[in-house]
Amino acid sequence: MCSANRNRLELLDGNNSASCNYGAQFADVIFNHLGIKAGHYFLDAGCGPGEYALLAAEKVGEVGRVFALDRDPKMIEYLQHKIISAGKANIVSQVADLGDPLPMADQSVDSALLSSVLHMPGLTERWHILFAELQRVLRPGGRLAIIEKDNSGAAPNAPLHWRLSPQLLTEEVQKYGFRKLNVENLTPSRFLILFESLAV
Repeated sequence: MCSANRNRLELLDGNNSASCNYGAQFADVIFNHLGIKAGHYFLDAGCGPGEYALLAAEKVGEVGRVFALDRDPKMIEYLQHKIISAGKANIVSQVADLGDPLPMADQSVDSALLSSVLHMPGLTERWHILFAELQRVLRPGGRLAIIEKDNSGAAPNAPLHWRLSPQLLTEEVQKYGFRKLNVENLTPSRFLILFESLAV
């Protein structure tokens, strides 16, 4: 478990009244870009303790579904406790490494979110698997939102995950059947980039 998720989990566990949206910054902005509505199927890839997944479950309603994947069993275990506590029957949570084939059917979701996961150790060199898999599970016209920290000022010879920028991600993601729709600065250092899945 990365230290950020460990600290987040400790904070949540230490405060039973903590809101499920701890760390789910700009959720309304993100969900509006993704067009999430009742009946939609949404994928939170790299969900951590599930803040976005729990909020999305409210948006998609009883006939929609939220799929929450994370490689850390402790994150999924924590989220499952929250799902039971909140009485959410529309969230499917599962341990899954995003650098491997995703445990989901072809064209099974309307939208997907990658929030601060692309820089994770061991994933950078497997982006090609992740982006191809996201294209596979998204329906044509489905939307993918990526949130990352802009490190575009890093030296050109720095590791890839130190050089993340909207330009770099656009070049990489569009290789796998996506079209960029929009880029928005959420903070001076964090950006959201929105893609549409094309029919292939």
